[in-house]
Amino acid sequence: FLQHRYLFDDVNPVVSFVIAVYVFIVTFAIIRIITALFLKETLSASDEEHRRQMAHRRERRQEYAKRLCSSLEEELEQAHIDRNGLATLLTFRRFTDWLDDAALTMTDVTRLFKALDTGNGSVALEEFLGVISQISDSAHDRDAILHHESASLVNTIRQMSHGS
Repeated sequence: FLQHRYLFDDVNPVVSFVIAVYVFIVTFAIIRIITALFLKETLSASDEEHRRQMAHRRERRQEYAKRLCSSLEEELEQAHIDRNGLATLLTFRRFTDWLDDAALTMTDVTRLFKALDTGNGSVALEEFLGVISQISDSAHDRDAILHHESASLVNTIRQMSHGS
């Protein structure tokens, strides 16, 4: 501001005031822009970390589903479960923790079981666990249940129309 002293002395004191206000506003705006850029990068890194955690969680679920399928197939010598098998699955603490982690209620699990029912009261275990492993706690992922219910309804209607 010292080099612009002649504006105050020779031109008008208001000009110096206008320049000071201008410099203040521009400096403030630049600082806000820099702050916004740092904040954007921080939030972007946070979102990426969240996506990475969700992917890791989904991988763990799929791994658990494969182990559960293989152990149940060895014990039961079948790849399907019925309602009693579902009740047995629900006694496993790790499985119920898994459902809690995916924010699935008993109603959701029952709806999914009914949607995947092959018509004889049983569900392919690998498919059932595969769908659950894909569901996270977001509403968008939970639409998978609705998708399978819709597909089941369409198949039933097709069977009825071909049967008549």
